[in-house]
Amino acid sequence: MNNRIEKMSLKEFVSEPLFDETILLKKDPSFPKISIVTVSYNQGEFIERTILSVLNQNYPNIEYIIIDGGSNDNSIEIIKKYEKFLSYWVSESDNGQSSALKKGLDNCTGEIMAFLNSDDTYCPGVLNKVADLFKRNSGVDIIYGAINLVDKYDNILARRDMSGSRFDFPILLFESSLPQQATFWRRDIYLKVGGIDSSFLFSMDKDLWVRFSLSGAKFLRVNGVLANFRLHGSNKTLTINDIRIKEDLFIIERTLGRRISPFELRFRVLVNKIKRYLSNPLDLFRGSVLRIRRLKW
Repeated sequence: MNNRIEKMSLKEFVSEPLFDETILLKKDPSFPKISIVTVSYNQGEFIERTILSVLNQNYPNIEYIIIDGGSNDNSIEIIKKYEKFLSYWVSESDNGQSSALKKGLDNCTGEIMAFLNSDDTYCPGVLNKVADLFKRNSGVDIIYGAINLVDKYDNILARRDMSGSRFDFPILLFESSLPQQATFWRRDIYLKVGGIDSSFLFSMDKDLWVRFSLSGAKFLRVNGVLANFRLHGSNKTLTINDIRIKEDLFIIERTLGRRISPFELRFRVLVNKIKRYLSNPLDLFRGSVLRIRRLKW
């Protein structure tokens, strides 16, 4: 069954329940437990596809937690449709996405953790792939891959990778964050750094990655697309970018231990790009032409 699922298109994969109930409910301990948290508020248009992208993985030991912020659309009806496959869910008012995310992640018990926004989706077969990679790479703390950009109808628009062919802290700090939808980590490292900082409105993921790196964690970039980031009109990343930029700048300044000017930030980005392109000229193309590559549906 899993082989058939892995060959499906995204539209097929999130269109209907494809999972084996017996497998999901058994919670086979011979597989590493993977905890996934989804936080949501009034995402009834998309949340069922998000849920199906998790459950249709048919992964034998998944802990799926949904934290809803008190939605007044059809979200609760959809969540209840799948509640017997959820380890925990709640719908109540909260203090925003970061607060809800921290609530969910701090209650995870799996050895592998991740979070998936309620309008995004996983690609077929991702959880088995991630579990196998962690098993074969015992010294790795964080695994990440590429994402597809998709529209509201699950049409693939482009592919996006983090700059560079491997993890590089200066790139993370000054240029681009890891693709949150396609990032998985060990629970041990999450506990070590103190988890999500709920004071951030939008950059809580980048802050977590930076603290992972500063703690000495080992990152592994894998080839291939692991998840799908949905572009639509109410998407936070599209409407509140200015706040995220300010929060990113705060993370940089806190890490450096001093304030930096916009000029210094631009200069550091330029130096990083020059160093990367000199060491690997192909990154010039990965960073421009291939970083967002148009794909044919």
